[in-house]
Amino acid sequence: MTDVRNTRQWRTVRDAVIARDGHCYINAGCEGGLSVDHIIPLSLGGSELDPDNLITMCMKHNRQKSNKVTGQLHDWINKDWLAWERTNN
Repeated sequence: MTDVRNTRQWRTVRDAVIARDGHCYINAGCEGGLSVDHIIPLSLGGSELDPDNLITMCMKHNRQKSNKVTGQLHDWINKDWLAWERTNN
């Protein structure tokens, strides 16, 4: 089975999600590269390519999040991103 992250379709969806999120991390206190995370992990039945199941995070917090649902991590949410999200989406 091909890892979806190695496909052109994934790169297109990933770029769209990063643009939708204002090229900004949802997590507070982040630096470094942007990563797109599955809100509901694939291991818990989340959709691979649905933009509604994807959100921009830093790579460090994406790795730490592992297979938790993003909504369980309220302390990581960047207040600037949340304000932007509410205004723009």
